[in-house]
Amino acid sequence: MSDNTVMNLNTASLQPNAEITPYVITSGSVITNETVNVEEDDTFEGNTISTGGTVNASGATLTSNSFYSGATLTLTDSATAIDNSFYSGAVVNATGDSTLTTNEFYSGASAYVGADCTAVGDTIHAGATMTADGGVLMGTIVSGGDLILQGSSYLAYGEIDAGGTLIASSGTIIEDLMINSGGSATIMPGATIASELDPTATTSVTVAAGGTLTLDPNAGGVVDMATGSGTHLIISASDSTATTTTPTVINGLSGSSESAQLTLAGITASEITNITTTTDQVTFTLSNGSSITLNVTGADQINFDNTTTDTNGNIVFDICFLAGTMIEMENSIFTAVEDIKIGDTIMSYDWHHQQKQPCTVTWVGKKHINIRPHLSDDFAGYPVRVLKDAIANNIPNKDLLITSEHSLFFNDKFIPVRMLINNHSIYYDYSITSYDYYHIETDNHSIIFADGMTTESYLDTGNRHVFAPDGNVTSISVTPPKSWEQDASAPLVVSRNQVEPIYRKIEQRAHNMAVPHKNEPPLLTDDAAIHLITNHQHKINHYTVENGRIVFTLPSDTKSVRIMTRIGRPNETIGAFIDDRRYLGVLIGEITISQNNKSDMITLHHTSNHLNGWDVKESAPCRWTKGNALLTLPTDTNTQTPILLTLQILSGGPYFLNAADIEKKRA
Repeated sequence: MSDNTVMNLNTASLQPNAEITPYVITSGSVITNETVNVEEDDTFEGNTISTGGTVNASGATLTSNSFYSGATLTLTDSATAIDNSFYSGAVVNATGDSTLTTNEFYSGASAYVGADCTAVGDTIHAGATMTADGGVLMGTIVSGGDLILQGSSYLAYGEIDAGGTLIASSGTIIEDLMINSGGSATIMPGATIASELDPTATTSVTVAAGGTLTLDPNAGGVVDMATGSGTHLIISASDSTATTTTPTVINGLSGSSESAQLTLAGITASEITNITTTTDQVTFTLSNGSSITLNVTGADQINFDNTTTDTNGNIVFDICFLAGTMIEMENSIFTAVEDIKIGDTIMSYDWHHQQKQPCTVTWVGKKHINIRPHLSDDFAGYPVRVLKDAIANNIPNKDLLITSEHSLFFNDKFIPVRMLINNHSIYYDYSITSYDYYHIETDNHSIIFADGMTTESYLDTGNRHVFAPDGNVTSISVTPPKSWEQDASAPLVVSRNQVEPIYRKIEQRAHNMAVPHKNEPPLLTDDAAIHLITNHQHKINHYTVENGRIVFTLPSDTKSVRIMTRIGRPNETIGAFIDDRRYLGVLIGEITISQNNKSDMITLHHTSNHLNGWDVKESAPCRWTKGNALLTLPTDTNTQTPILLTLQILSGGPYFLNAADIEKKRA
């Protein structure tokens, strides 16, 4: 091709009604100092465009091309660029409802995404820049480069890696953003964290360890500060003349044992006259009489006294998780559990004589927990928060945080705190995603006082090895594991008839105190949605009810079926006071199969120890399914007569209504 020429693909010498043949640029062509016009139905693939090369694409698709310094690509009229590479000095302009998909932009390259255009899965490497002015971006990865959002641009999902930056100007919307270590994002006044399609949806920006977010606090949405050191949140609070409560919810500052930073940009330490906290808010009162309130989950667990200033004089709060459970020592002294050492004397409670007495600490253990949010709450590792005054006046005397299996003492018995969860005054604290917890052992298993609440010291039932010793240990005596039956200072009870009355009293107290609901329970239904799936993958929904039994009609060649139902978990669907954490479908008694005027009982579910999709064998002639129970049928294959399968359903429900709840429980 000659220099400085213009090549129009698919337009040369066309007469009215002439047949248009799509033009194909040969793969491997090199375009320099030329302009190529690529139109709809043309193919432009695998070419190299360098100095002075210009490609104008109108409605066409461009795939796997390389654009170098001095090259320009213009997309209009719904054109699409897929899997192209843009190097230093290359320029891309997308307008007119065009699309950029999974392209790579390297150092020195720049891209413009105009109104009504879309960019999907593109990567912006170090030194490259993408500017969106009214466009929609999905799955954009900023790997060291710069992403600028302006106009009415919408970022459905993006990820900022080390060295990458994002600036979101007024009028732009961010739905889901991840800021990884070394990445930074600035959400300016007028930009929002929201969903363009569903205003009620939960939207968030997640800041990983080492990431930095500068945020206008009126952006809305949720900011999740992930566990780890170096996480930095900068709140733009320069308008210090107004009293305001900001809509953005900030999670994670109270859930880390490692350092994170919160900076109030535009406010100096001398301007703050008072700091007050509640469970979910912190208010900074300023010397001019105004204040700013931030929605910070677990604000009352954050030490806002530990401050520094940055180079601009802004106040910086170094955040750490407060272990802080106070243990009663002798002489009415209270010591944080993390500060207790072997040989210390703490106070225990002799419930037989109803008096306090001293005992000696013989061992201290520490364990670090990272939450596994895909599991059900009691197995995920979330700590349980017992609110101040939840049990009685000043008991506990402040919020008590303990693990779900830790037991509280009532009258003459221990009860695991997980069985007292009421989602009002006692609940799993989702804001804490990582923490250290401590155990202290005494001469004998003891009832001790933690934040004014009677609870238990450590009982070594064989799990001491999972704890790291706290402090220097010179010798360890090897002793047999202990048991609750033989060695506990009081009996451990989990039966409903003993736990539920105490549960109800605590629940009623929370109601009388008007304690708000904390965690929404899953939606429930009594409908098992029972149906069958045959070995031929036929779904059998229809059944009749006869004498309290349900009857399915099956094809004559059916060899086996799966009994499909919703599932429920009694401790969640009925109440935490039930110590049954199985995932159950329906309880089936008798099973009868009828064919050719002959009926037989199926009893395998009564006798077999292990059956696919069934729970453990019961002592009674019945068995629970787990929502997907396999049943083999002794049928006659030499007949065309339909099969009647009769199931006696003895019990079932309530059930989880939503599949999302079920999948989380089964994970």
